[in-house]
Amino acid sequence: MKIYWGRGDSGKGHLIKYARLNNKTFIQWKKYQIIKRRTKCLYYDYDVNDRLWWDIKDDWEVFHKRKDMNNIICSEFTTKEISPLYTNATEKNYSNPHWGLESDAKWEGGRKPFTTEQFVKFMQKDYIDTDIYNIMVRSNAIADTCENINSYHDILPFDRIVSDVDLMFMFQFTDGSFYDDIIYYSDFLSHQTNIIPYKENILDSVTTKFDKIGHMGGDMIGCDLMYEYKNNKDKLWSYMDSYFEYDRKILECFKKHNIPYVMFNLDADNYVDMFEWETYPLERNMTHIRNTFNEQFHYDRWVEVEKIAKEYLSDR
Repeated sequence: MKIYWGRGDSGKGHLIKYARLNNKTFIQWKKYQIIKRRTKCLYYDYDVNDRLWWDIKDDWEVFHKRKDMNNIICSEFTTKEISPLYTNATEKNYSNPHWGLESDAKWEGGRKPFTTEQFVKFMQKDYIDTDIYNIMVRSNAIADTCENINSYHDILPFDRIVSDVDLMFMFQFTDGSFYDDIIYYSDFLSHQTNIIPYKENILDSVTTKFDKIGHMGGDMIGCDLMYEYKNNKDKLWSYMDSYFEYDRKILECFKKHNIPYVMFNLDADNYVDMFEWETYPLERNMTHIRNTFNEQFHYDRWVEVEKIAKEYLSDR
């Protein structure tokens, strides 16, 4: 099994597309649930807008610990879709807020914007195994109903979870509270291929993360980059520090507990060489925000963000 240790903006979305195209089984190990997906891609091609689409089926197992139940339960269901390969709409990106909006609208895909009140209502016991529960239970917005599943090692059906899995994204939460869990599973991890992604081009990496702060900035989600730069620079710098701290702690933990790992250079290395799955029709897909620019103001705004990134790197 290959375990991918990237945080936000580290190629996870691209890798999930690659895995699904190749009929792989993968796990997204999160804070409130462990999501296991067996995928079957029946067909793929490009549409009239040169966007890759697929006819695909997913068999889901979502393990979670409800606050009103003593045991861990598993929601099992199947979904089918004929749609484009999902791309985050980037209306909260600074440089190109237009990317993804038109194509997502035409295909009627994407995430479901439920309200907090709707999550509270439809995550109740009475709705278990309904379609709406099955959609909600795989989201990140279930803290009102579910507990941190990583606090229940003793009742977790671990062998069932990891059986016949090709790829795993472990501990996908950003508060840095999973290092004890790495230690707990260190024997298991020592027998897997642990992949740590990194960017060789540090300036590009920092610029991209600042550019995306509006939709992936943790407690700064929804913030305006330029406002934060002018008024809360220390907070903005701390946000970027957290990425470097995450990488440092992962490496430190692996070395201390003799967990083997390989480094994956997102700028120079090849996905097919690393993962060895045959189907890879993604060369035409957008994998970097700069590849989406088609107006001068996109480039101008990117230069503005790059100036902030250079100042951050100079300070640090």
